[in-house]
Amino acid sequence: MKKIIIGFILLPLIIFATGVMFVLVGGGLNSMFKKDSGVSTAEDKTQPQTKKTDVPSAQAPNITQVTKPAISYAITYYDVSGLTKDEIKANMTQARKGTFLEGHNGATTAEININFKRRQLADKCETVMDKFDLSLIYTYPRLTSLPSVSSGIAAAWNTFIAALKVHEEGHAKIEVERANILFQKLLSLPEYKTCEEFDQAYDVATNTHEEETKLIGAQYDKDTQGGRLQGISF
Repeated sequence: MKKIIIGFILLPLIIFATGVMFVLVGGGLNSMFKKDSGVSTAEDKTQPQTKKTDVPSAQAPNITQVTKPAISYAITYYDVSGLTKDEIKANMTQARKGTFLEGHNGATTAEININFKRRQLADKCETVMDKFDLSLIYTYPRLTSLPSVSSGIAAAWNTFIAALKVHEEGHAKIEVERANILFQKLLSLPEYKTCEEFDQAYDVATNTHEEETKLIGAQYDKDTQGGRLQGISF
């Protein structure tokens, strides 16, 4: 799954679940209908970008420190159609072509928006984290022809979507847990004499956290066989 940190640091992450910006995407299309079809995993991550908000040293910042991450969820869909399994698979492949979903069925996008206000004093860099938002967006296929397909295909589709959601929600759970860890890690950064030193410590903390999260997501995909063990493969 992927995440984006915006503000003081910008870190996009998508997790792909063919079972992992961070995007997470679910099991391969063939897994919806074929018992032995393979499930691929892909991951695309945007490196952190730093955005600094400095407060004049003569002006005391009137800022409230956030006490916990603010978490939100949303769902988006891409439409597919078809009456037979082959038609649905072909249409899904075409719908994803040229997008971040290409080769994958669904995705979970995690966007972390962090902002630090800071000012350089004579003997230290004063910092306050006034924003830490985590936005999780699931992207799933939507079969617009579902009312017209046979009962067997409808059942296969609904079971596939349910399994895909279980897998993606597993990625989202990891992102929530990791966001809370990152939040505490940033709160625990020591006081630095200069804001440049703070920037360096911030970069080390977030980059290390990002790599650790990537490994955890990869292990989740390995443990679930990219979602196959959760029912994405039939």
